[in-house]
Amino acid sequence: MFEKERKRHRKILRPDTLNQLLIKMMMTHIFTCILFVLMCRSSNAAFTATLPTGGAHYYALNGIIRYNVVLLADDDYNSGSGVFKPSKNGTYSVSVTMMSGTVAAHLTLRKNAVTYVWLYTGNEYDMATQNVNMDLKVGDQAEQSISWKHKTTRSAGFTGTLQLNYNPVSIGTCVKYNRMLYEMTTEYNPGTGLFTVASNGTYSVSVSMMSGTLTAHTTLRKNGIIMVWLYTGNQYDMASQTINCDLVEGDVLCVQMQSGSSLFSVYNTFTAVRIS
Repeated sequence: MFEKERKRHRKILRPDTLNQLLIKMMMTHIFTCILFVLMCRSSNAAFTATLPTGGAHYYALNGIIRYNVVLLADDDYNSGSGVFKPSKNGTYSVSVTMMSGTVAAHLTLRKNAVTYVWLYTGNEYDMATQNVNMDLKVGDQAEQSISWKHKTTRSAGFTGTLQLNYNPVSIGTCVKYNRMLYEMTTEYNPGTGLFTVASNGTYSVSVSMMSGTLTAHTTLRKNGIIMVWLYTGNQYDMASQTINCDLVEGDVLCVQMQSGSSLFSVYNTFTAVRIS
């Protein structure tokens, strides 16, 4: 009887039976991991990266910034080279933020080696931000960027900036961003500086400004009502505001000059995109 019982236990615990059980468990977990990865890849392409803590980071003139502390990873961004190469065609919302070190700094966001927008800080430890919308396709290349977000459906949106050099603007008038970087629809009029909403939804709106030879004060307005303010205390300072707001058909947005006499060059942008 005891011999029969030992044989029964030996049969239950034999190695080939345990191996088969382990293989089944491993296959279950592997399938789960693959499904999770495929679900991630089928959703919006996005990444966020920053620089390491611990002081200033030094780069050669015209060198590409390598944002190698990845907060949100995506295979399209190479943290070793600092280059983003989209694997999907689409509309991308792009944000770049910088803080200079012990001297003033000047950065550019580039698409296929061509400058798209500029960032500048006039003093040590100043900050600057630019937010733009881009149409990118497979094979494009972008660098010196921090955060991207790909929308799977096209939405109303635009990005406008000013011409090179000084742009005089009268107090109480809307700023005319007449150099269009991105224009999905005709809702923005560069001749008037007005964005007239054609479809209801939630919009992401961003304004960046650099003052000219004087301080400057601008406001982002909806139907003439102030939503947010921007101010620079010295010449060639930068300021930025980004908000999300619900807009309905017929609403009008513009950036109005409150004080000052001019805005300087391509460092000034006005951008909006419907996000839902």
